Amino acid sequence: MKKVITILLAVLLCFAVASCDEEKANERDLAVSEEGIFGCFVAENGIYHIEGENMYFADFETGYDVVLCNKPGCMHLPYNQETNPLPTCDSVSMHGEQLFDVVVYKGALYWVTNDFADSKLCIYKSELDGSLKRLIATEKGFYLSSISTPTVCTGDRLYYVGTDVTAVAENEGMENQRTEKLICFDLLNGETKVLFEKQNQDGVRMFMNFFADEEKLYYTIDDGEYGYEETELSNGDIISMLKLQKQKYDLYALDLMTQEQELLHSSQEEGVYVTALGLSDSQGMIFYNKYDIYDSEGKMIYEDGGFAYVAGDKLLTRKYENNDLSINVVDIPSGEIENSFKISSSNIQADTEKYIIVINMQSNKKVFWLCEKKDFYSGNVIWKEIKDM
Repeated sequence: MKKVITILLAVLLCFAVASCDEEKANERDLAVSEEGIFGCFVAENGIYHIEGENMYFADFETGYDVVLCNKPGCMHLPYNQETNPLPTCDSVSMHGEQLFDVVVYKGALYWVTNDFADSKLCIYKSELDGSLKRLIATEKGFYLSSISTPTVCTGDRLYYVGTDVTAVAENEGMENQRTEKLICFDLLNGETKVLFEKQNQDGVRMFMNFFADEEKLYYTIDDGEYGYEETELSNGDIISMLKLQKQKYDLYALDLMTQEQELLHSSQEEGVYVTALGLSDSQGMIFYNKYDIYDSEGKMIYEDGGFAYVAGDKLLTRKYENNDLSINVVDIPSGEIENSFKISSSNIQADTEKYIIVINMQSNKKVFWLCEKKDFYSGNVIWKEIKDM
């Protein structure tokens, strides 16, 4: 009998190990914060997001948005040099730097902060509940570049775009010269390496979009030419508005193993806006020219797509007809429209394996609505709001 039990335990152990190995094999070694949204990372169980001087967690299971701190009686007060020089709340920065981005990678929470006064960027690591926060990197001389550029973790490295501002003598005075840098921080040995840099002219951002898979980083560099267009108002006032005259948009891929950069696509045309859009499960980089959707080899996938969002192997495109807003669900490999339906809100900013997520701003705070993908793709769109606790 003991022998039978031993054999059964051995068999069960083999299945357990095989299951764990399969889970590890299926885990993606990739974490990317939300592009175009300040301080926001969407995990499978909720959303970590920065609001003012605190980190929050929008919990999908409970349906509530809470401050990321479990300490009883905590008032969640931020750093203050006079009144709170040693903050104890887990949701705030340790030394008063501005919370700027967040990413979850391999069971840890990484906080990226800017200290504009001392011109430095700091990276902290903590548990997922915000506890045991410790400083792991201080990069002096530059800060996190833009709220529209995400932070990427893959291969035990953290990638981000930093801005170096240097005062230079020009036209009998001093002017700030901006240099955008693609930076890699090694999470294992603590080393920092600048992979690519470009001087920023006339205040135009160079790195406009930033995407990744487990083998490559994709990013675009904008050398747009801008001018001013004057408009006369009904009261006779003249207003002058900045307008894009010409756009040179280069799409690059950086090989994470060799650190070599490859130009994938280049465009310089009057009135044409080319932007990186996202990553699909089956076809890698997607970008669009005007309102047409292409793959990275230049093959058209979908014509006249307008706004688009990539969710796995689905492309969600938006159209207005007779003042009604509708969504098309497009199969990326084939380009066929699988479903089309009217929708009240199309501000789709993120997705998980289970949910399509709408993110909006209300009273200077991010708010979130969820709809299960199976319902969304069928046109049965019912939004569930994540509420404040």
